[in-house]
Amino acid sequence: MTRQSQALTLWTHPAISIQDVAEGLAALPKQRVAAWRKLLARGNLVPQKPKHFYAKAAYLMHQPAMPAIAATEASYQVLGFNEQDFWLKVSPIHLRPDRDTLVLIPETELAMTLDEAKALKFAFNRHFEPEGLQLEGTDQAWFLRLPQVIDFKSDTLDSLKFASMQGRYPTGASAGYWRRLMNEAQMLFHAHPVNERRRAEGQIEINSLWFWGEGQLNFDQIQPKNEMQIWSDHNYFTGLAKLTQAYQMLPVSDYATWLQQADLATSRHHLVHLSPPQFSHISDYLVWLEDSWLSPILAGLTNDELHSVYIDFDYSMGWLVEPRFLKRFWRRNIPFKMIK
Repeated sequence: MTRQSQALTLWTHPAISIQDVAEGLAALPKQRVAAWRKLLARGNLVPQKPKHFYAKAAYLMHQPAMPAIAATEASYQVLGFNEQDFWLKVSPIHLRPDRDTLVLIPETELAMTLDEAKALKFAFNRHFEPEGLQLEGTDQAWFLRLPQVIDFKSDTLDSLKFASMQGRYPTGASAGYWRRLMNEAQMLFHAHPVNERRRAEGQIEINSLWFWGEGQLNFDQIQPKNEMQIWSDHNYFTGLAKLTQAYQMLPVSDYATWLQQADLATSRHHLVHLSPPQFSHISDYLVWLEDSWLSPILAGLTNDELHSVYIDFDYSMGWLVEPRFLKRFWRRNIPFKMIK
């Protein structure tokens, strides 16, 4: 393989407001964000279809359909994983009363310790053993294995972060059963010593569970990607890499590090999942991305290091840029009005 055969996908997640980006670019000297302006003005706009992180991850890995979230992550975290089983992801949460509804606080905000996770997992398994339900996986990544397909649809945990639960509970013929389980788990966890201690110390209780990511794996819908490198440590990407035979690499923060570590001899396509640092001003973010990624990408397209680049900022449109597109000198403005 030569460097000319390399294709790079840069996906920054979560998104920065498109309005903030437009205003920030307008406030900076044009030469300071020259790569931003050239790449986004001259690239082809590509409409985005995926509705959430997991669908986008599968889409950017060129999968015909999104592999079920729970099954994908369980495939490498559960001993004795069986793709014929139906899987649910189980996440500890806090439900906080807010007027006439409840607000969901996800596990990432709960600072749950390993010992607390072990204790709550043990309590759940002991309590629900008569129903044939056992949490599997690691102590901090829980899954339920069901021997048959169930009619159950649930929102992703990411989409519910700090959201009202009004109208957001699971649906489907079996939803009532799982709603009962949620209520029963609330009572079980409320009386547990873990939460007694957390209440005494002024910490947020771990007072419920969210069942989500439902489904089985369908290997007929999984396309091998053994010439692809994925630069991410997200659990879903780890599962996708295993299922598609792609190479998983640790995240990188800049183009130079990516180029140094990339295996250009065996991989043709590189998907970089980038989580930007926190900045107090939008201008700092724009300059950081210019220097760390966009300016080197522009150089890579110019000197034949890259044969194509797809840039995805989690908007309604992404940008496909090839070396020949850079000659479109008449395209001077980024089409912000076409993007949401």
